[in-house]
Amino acid sequence: MKATPSEPITSATQPDSPPAAKASPWRLVMMLGVLVVVCCALVYDWAIAPPRVKAAYDKLEKTALKRNELGFRPRAAKAGGPKETVSLEGGGMIYSEEVQEILGMTPSRTEKKELYTIEYYRWWGWIPRNQNFIAVVYIGDPERRHYSTHYANELPDDTKLPGQIIATPPPVDSAAGAGNAEGDGGRPKVVAEEKKTKKNGGTPARAPVGEQ
Repeated sequence: MKATPSEPITSATQPDSPPAAKASPWRLVMMLGVLVVVCCALVYDWAIAPPRVKAAYDKLEKTALKRNELGFRPRAAKAGGPKETVSLEGGGMIYSEEVQEILGMTPSRTEKKELYTIEYYRWWGWIPRNQNFIAVVYIGDPERRHYSTHYANELPDDTKLPGQIIATPPPVDSAAGAGNAEGDGGRPKVVAEEKKTKKNGGTPARAPVGEQ
């Protein structure tokens, strides 16, 4: 049987390949937009927001120190009378409305407890990040609590909040330790007696059987 030569493959006999899909310009624009947003967020988080948080923290700190100094001032003494101290209007206290005015924003979240209230001022708004925020603690009257202290980029210490129980180590019985050291029924006293007996050249006296 004679084999027939195979026909050469030409461009006419090759199947047509599907055309390459063209990249959508809108997809490229969206990817570039996401990249720009991420870069801007990083710049804001590491370069823009931290100086603003520090400036707001220092401003509130200076206001609190000044208010404490001006809260009670000595009044000029009358003729032959003792000096008196008077409280300025507001008693030198700072309230939430003034804190918001100092920081230039409203609290992102407020945590109310029985004995205190914490307001969180976040430079990321409602996003709960552990960076670039100030926590302000208020105490006093539940209806109108006043400023107590504030923190930057850290949560308030539980041991410094009102009503928190601080665990203390168990007390050490110093009397028992002193008794053992003096040899009240302990080994040190027996050893001392044995050394004293040996030094005198005798043997330690043994107690009668009924007294042991």
